[in-house]
Amino acid sequence: AFTGSSLSYVWAGDNEASFSPRNGLPTVLRAGQSAAASGIFLWGHDVGGYTGTASKELFMRWTQFGALSPLMHQFSMSNLGPWDYGEDGLTTYRTYARLHMSLFPYRYALCHEAALKGYPLLRPMALAFQSDARAADYTEQY
Repeated sequence: AFTGSSLSYVWAGDNEASFSPRNGLPTVLRAGQSAAASGIFLWGHDVGGYTGTASKELFMRWTQFGALSPLMHQFSMSNLGPWDYGEDGLTTYRTYARLHMSLFPYRYALCHEAALKGYPLLRPMALAFQSDARAADYTEQY
């Protein structure tokens, strides 16, 4: 993103392929919510993490998160694809990639709303439910 740009998005960065609360999958969820709260409406991350090699469990969980993120992208330094995680990994990726694509009309409508009102596609609970004082406590969902 730069001054005067009209079509931009932000990436979560080069996160570890781990469940680590320091730079793994949990931090990516927080990064997305932070970006949304900062007015960034298009945001994405590397499904499975970027540095290191994701376990099958991590890859499948990150795939699920990716399907419900504004942008879904699978890329890593280890250059592994969904097929490298066996039939389970490939089936999971196909299922959730299809889910992501089936939500295109919804995401398109949200992009239109973002252009008109500035609302992010990924909405932290505190933003989505501003009249609920408890919404800010739900930091692991959106």
